[in-house]
Amino acid sequence: MARAKAEAIINPTSGDATFMKEIIMGYQGEMSLKGLNRNQFEAAMMKILRYRLKTVGKFKVYCTQSTFYMEPEEDDIDMDLDGTVDMLLKVGDEAGVDKFLVHSVATTPHQVRSINSFIAKSVSEHPDRFIGFATLHPGCGDEIPEIVDEAIELGLSGIKLHPDFQEFDIDAPEAMRMYEVLEGRLPILFHTGDYRTQYSKPTKLIKVLEKFPKLDIIAAHFGAWSEWGYGSKELSEAGVYVDSSSSFYAMSPERIMEMIHIFGTDKIFFGSDYPMWNVKKELETFMSLPLSDEDREKILHKNLEGLLAKYKK
Repeated sequence: MARAKAEAIINPTSGDATFMKEIIMGYQGEMSLKGLNRNQFEAAMMKILRYRLKTVGKFKVYCTQSTFYMEPEEDDIDMDLDGTVDMLLKVGDEAGVDKFLVHSVATTPHQVRSINSFIAKSVSEHPDRFIGFATLHPGCGDEIPEIVDEAIELGLSGIKLHPDFQEFDIDAPEAMRMYEVLEGRLPILFHTGDYRTQYSKPTKLIKVLEKFPKLDIIAAHFGAWSEWGYGSKELSEAGVYVDSSSSFYAMSPERIMEMIHIFGTDKIFFGSDYPMWNVKKELETFMSLPLSDEDREKILHKNLEGLLAKYKK
């Protein structure tokens, strides 16, 4: 992924300067190998990009020769949060955040090991600032036990799954092998909830926990992104953890407190979903809530520290 900086074009007649907007460019080399199916893969990628960008602002997304262009159509879009390690450290310093939980998602099985290596390298370079979660994919099949062993050896502390991006149902038969291997070994952070699909419906987690009761599950976005409240009672009763990421923007302070009361302050983690959202602003929203200092400390770090301590050798 690259960003093209704005450049001034001088009109030779008038001498006026016109500035081109900064754009984001992404290139996926394997796209050129897709043959007759290439258009379908490009269309799917553009759909994902539009989805991820819509909360940032309005973008024109198009593709030419396997290169994806994301051009802002509004002048006030913040293009400074580029998702790099250096930028994350910078915004963390500005927001007063000591440590981040970092992870990514493999949309195909063959991406898993390279992503896990990258996350592990980032953690090893900044051990005082990062905790890393590995990724996994149900399509890894017979390799799942070996990949989980490798993730633990790399020092990664959990697994991140995104059923909507990875296109599998949480309770699908092919996903059960992952849970079987992970139960008692690593916690799983799931993206949960999306009004447009069925993959990540939070109630599907209940079926998983019925089969694997010792599995520690974190349901992101208060358990149901864009469908907040759906399945909350069931998740709470099942003892599922949740995080607050990508939720504050859609909720009033009263609604946020309602969600906190449903799950309880012992089961919630603060999350920013950076670079989707500004870490400092998310933290300011959280700190403005009518919570005790003890409950703030739980949600900000103690709950996660307690969960991860269960898995330390």
